[in-house]
Amino acid sequence: MPIRRLCVIILLVPALLWATPVDFDSQDFDKVAELIGPQSDKLAMVHAANQGLSVLPDHWMVAPNALDLSPCEPIYGAVQRRRSIPLQPYSMLQLSDPSYPPRKKSDAWKGLSESGRKTEALRLQKLQSDCSAKFSESWKSLSFTSMDLDRVLGLAQSNCASKEDCISRMYLEAADSLARHSDQNAELIDAIGSAKALAKSQSALRTSGLLLHWQDHRATFVGTDRPEQWPDVDLRAGDLVLQLDAKPFTGRPDQLMELLQTNAKFISLDTFRPSDLRFRTIQWPTRRLAEEEVSLLRWQDSRLLLITIHSFRFGNEFPATIIENRYGALIRNSEPGRLLLDLRSNVGGPLDSAKDCVELFLDPEILYATVAGDKPDKLRTTSIPLVNQDLPLVVLIDANTSGTAELMAAALRDYRNAILIGFPTAGNGAITQQKPLPGTGSQYILRQTLGYLKMGAGYSLSEPLPPDFAFHSETGTLVPLRSSESARPASDTAGPAGPNTGAGNNGKVSVGSSQRRNSYLQLLQKNLKNLRYNSEQPGSPLLQLGIQSLQILVQK
Repeated sequence: MPIRRLCVIILLVPALLWATPVDFDSQDFDKVAELIGPQSDKLAMVHAANQGLSVLPDHWMVAPNALDLSPCEPIYGAVQRRRSIPLQPYSMLQLSDPSYPPRKKSDAWKGLSESGRKTEALRLQKLQSDCSAKFSESWKSLSFTSMDLDRVLGLAQSNCASKEDCISRMYLEAADSLARHSDQNAELIDAIGSAKALAKSQSALRTSGLLLHWQDHRATFVGTDRPEQWPDVDLRAGDLVLQLDAKPFTGRPDQLMELLQTNAKFISLDTFRPSDLRFRTIQWPTRRLAEEEVSLLRWQDSRLLLITIHSFRFGNEFPATIIENRYGALIRNSEPGRLLLDLRSNVGGPLDSAKDCVELFLDPEILYATVAGDKPDKLRTTSIPLVNQDLPLVVLIDANTSGTAELMAAALRDYRNAILIGFPTAGNGAITQQKPLPGTGSQYILRQTLGYLKMGAGYSLSEPLPPDFAFHSETGTLVPLRSSESARPASDTAGPAGPNTGAGNNGKVSVGSSQRRNSYLQLLQKNLKNLRYNSEQPGSPLLQLGIQSLQILVQK
């Protein structure tokens, strides 16, 4: 059954409930499967099962940075014999990368010496080889159905039943994987992806009715709560509908708008008015920004260039290509005097796409990061930047800025004097790739963790990247973070194992560049009292504060 209308319902609750998890259970998962249609692809089923298992506690896997072999022969064998699926370490074939100790201690590694870990890694490598050989002989005769998927998820649920958020995330991951490996319905994938982002976000947001199938004026909810009434508008394909509990935010529209802007990627607040808070609930449709994942515009006095990158993965064009094509036209008559880059809610994407974007801003021959792993990959700029290096740059980040988006923000901070404003990022520095499993005719996929991002300054992106100035929602102002990671020059933080070897800038920031960034920080700290959100001005609070910060920097 094709999807013609799809919406996401978002319910906002008081800040005291900021840790409330997303409510997504087996019935919601079944409804997602119904929206996809009849599903007989065993590979999609196995991916969904493995994704559901991925949120189990540490003792169910060998190591978080393991190689994930899908589908897993021991699971298949158990299904063929109709026995209980042995959800134990190794039976899921989570194979450890021998070059890395686990990021978190697990039962499989406890008490092992360095030589013991190497022995264990070799044993796991042999297990992988043996399993691959079995696949090449027997994969055609294996089967995995929706009943088998239910059995796997049921067993997983019984092992995390004490944590509702674990169950919710398990079914969310499974639903996302099922959609991605079946009909590839873009709207459904986007909607589940938004729900996953909200599930991980530590904010005052709670989803209620994650998906809405809208067809022939009939609504089918994936979730339990139904809105009291619909707005008097025509719902279109791809709309989002926001359900808002406004009572806790009476008299605090600034805080409300910042929560929405920070956590809901596709929400446009053009139609929002603070006076609407007199109602108990507010609902209005917002248009998806699918065709505007990358936008460039001259703001107000035209001296400011605002560049927004919502994602590094979409369509046939990379963000860097779109920026290059539009940048020339925007500066034809006059070059901007300052730059504002918005990476909020950018959950990352392909490493190559992010590298191309970094190239637009940094001088050539800068070794700005490495992918630390068995085969380290040095990330070095190679071309003349598109953007003028002398222009002040502010980058907006939030809790949903993740992966390669964090890489770009960190690189611009360390090597382009960028000032980071917003909230600490997600702290997801893993780089993965997928490739066909040998001997299976490309029918089975091996997802491999290549390594983890490490900046040229010596720090890892496995931890959240702090902003230089955090947004204080109660006062609508910026607060400086006294974090060594956000204040010190990159050249002073390079560790002995960092990537600061080789030609060019060697991953180090020049003295002049470091001094310029420090002067920017000092100037903004002196003028923080002049930076304040104004609800009567256009733009979200963070956008306004970013613009005001740049105005101070150009007056230097």
